[in-house]
Amino acid sequence: MVQEIKKAIIKNSGEKTALFFSGGLDSSIIAKILKDNNEEFKCFTTGISESKDIEWAKIAAEKMDLDLEIIKIKDYEKYLDKVMKEFNFTNSIDLSISIPFFIACERASKYSSVGITGLGADEIFAGYGSHRKAYPNFKKVQEECENRLEIVKNDLKRDNQISSYFGMKLRTPFLDRDVVQKAMSISPQKKINETTNKIILRDFAKEIGVPKEISERKKTAFQYGSNSLKELKKLVKKRGFKTINGFLQSFKKQKNPIKLRY
Repeated sequence: MVQEIKKAIIKNSGEKTALFFSGGLDSSIIAKILKDNNEEFKCFTTGISESKDIEWAKIAAEKMDLDLEIIKIKDYEKYLDKVMKEFNFTNSIDLSISIPFFIACERASKYSSVGITGLGADEIFAGYGSHRKAYPNFKKVQEECENRLEIVKNDLKRDNQISSYFGMKLRTPFLDRDVVQKAMSISPQKKINETTNKIILRDFAKEIGVPKEISERKKTAFQYGSNSLKELKKLVKKRGFKTINGFLQSFKKQKNPIKLRY
């Protein structure tokens, strides 16, 4: 598994690479391997105020001596309108993820046309709460890994739409065919136990020298780690809607008005 991951990360890097970085396990593994291989890259972290992602990205960058650019979102409402205009996202999760990712791509595209993310690691190494709910039924854990591999196709489509808007090619080494095949052949007992998920990946991170506090950090989804979902809820309420989905439905009606027949 070690060699498959290393090979996929190096293969998916460019002459210089923009790494979308949260300071979490997956992106820190990518950063460590790129750095150890003397690849030219820069980390980009997006968030509102002192979000968890910004806080952890600073810690990880300092400990791992990484080139990090922090993008603090100060005009969220402007980007909300921009993303709503340019893309047809229909649920609150996609929208709350797409806004900070859009901002990150806007900035990262000025550095490189190649972007790299840790998307896919949670899916194949049992990193979600749904895997925890399935435990200790390891058959269900495996089924949830397979289910998540189907769901991630939509996430990848969303992220590709946004990155390509800025002329970027998005690379996802954890979704590399060889990595996926190898990971899915590994027993789920080696991925999750009573207290820990993504066991294989955490052990791998420690093996290659990722700091312990980073390799043991619990997952925080992008919409929460960036504070995007919290800000989106505030703006939706400000505009007179009780829910984000209500706001989305209203926008959809405006975009596709009902045509009356006389």
